[in-house]
Amino acid sequence: MQASKDLYTFIRTSPWGRTLATGDLELVLSAAIERTYFPGESVVSTGGEASYWVGIMDGLVVQKVVSEKGEETALTAACSGTWFGEGTLMKQGHWRYDAVVQREARVALIPLHIFQWLLDSSLAFNQFVARLLNARLGHFMELLAIGRLPSIDARVAHTLASLFDPYLYPGRANLLPFSQSEIGLLAGVSRQRANAALKQLDADGLIEARRQGILVIDVEGLRRR
Repeated sequence: MQASKDLYTFIRTSPWGRTLATGDLELVLSAAIERTYFPGESVVSTGGEASYWVGIMDGLVVQKVVSEKGEETALTAACSGTWFGEGTLMKQGHWRYDAVVQREARVALIPLHIFQWLLDSSLAFNQFVARLLNARLGHFMELLAIGRLPSIDARVAHTLASLFDPYLYPGRANLLPFSQSEIGLLAGVSRQRANAALKQLDADGLIEARRQGILVIDVEGLRRR
């Protein structure tokens, strides 16, 4: 199958795609799949066999877990430029979370056998995955710390700042296309409380609320909040 122009460009210009030799890139592109998912659909589901490495071409996907009582906890967001699932694929295991679409998403899927072949044959790809896993570990450690912050304003501020890791969110623009409810979901607070926190951060000159999303003015300022 020939990759679409958008899929070709997305993979070719990704941090890891730029490291591949032409022949290797063409092999990846011949196996890559592009799919569109709509709000409420799951890109991956808890218990399902991990058979693809997932890249978000555009849209918003939230990774979450659901307790036996039906309580949902958001883990993190995957948006344009994000790749996820490498740890599960390396273990050849099953998904331990749901990745649910919040906003219509176009997704690139790299089959497991191609992902494994890249690990076996490309030093540059291995180095990228190692950096990605290290960044993801640091990200989740940060999220754990955020969840223990007593100030809701600080929790929302650090949640926004966490979306600027260059490995997890390459090419991140300062305008985050997230709604107040989506920020609340990621921060683990209600939409109303997220709205109040965002207003305070706006008043402090750290962000600017816009119709298209949240414009982050001072990332380091958010981290110091």
